[in-house]
Amino acid sequence: MQNDESKADRPQVDVAKPSRKSENSIFSQKEIKNTVRKFILAWLNGDVTINMMTASEFAQTDMAKGHFPNYQKALDDELRIKQAFIDLVSICIGNKTAGDEERQKAFEQIFQFILSWRSANRIVGKFNDYADIDDRLDKLEEGQERTRKLIDELILLLKNKRILP
Repeated sequence: MQNDESKADRPQVDVAKPSRKSENSIFSQKEIKNTVRKFILAWLNGDVTINMMTASEFAQTDMAKGHFPNYQKALDDELRIKQAFIDLVSICIGNKTAGDEERQKAFEQIFQFILSWRSANRIVGKFNDYADIDDRLDKLEEGQERTRKLIDELILLLKNKRILP
């Protein structure tokens, strides 16, 4: 068996190069961002578990290809992918400074991870059940504004009836 260290034999963190979405895309940029947001919230709350490839699985992949497994490289690959995911999440949640383009790329890369993990049955749990926080906040603010207007009208009526000074 040979010990081939070529990049072709190792998974790349950059699963797919993000591309500008065409008019024929199924998901808009906003939908991708919302999906990633829901996924991150579910993951942070423990409602979703990601079974990322382990060092043992990386070593087994080498053996299946007829290569002698390099366990240190396999461990490095496991840690590299986990750290890359954490870095992308940190950018998306604003915990790590990034420009708009870098933040957009982070959302797209996490979306690619989600596609990859889902296709390999590595995601346990549901994350699309999370209501969109922005929509919920908008509805609450609209309700609060309607309530404020009703209170203002009530105060005006009570003042006109001379019930309030």
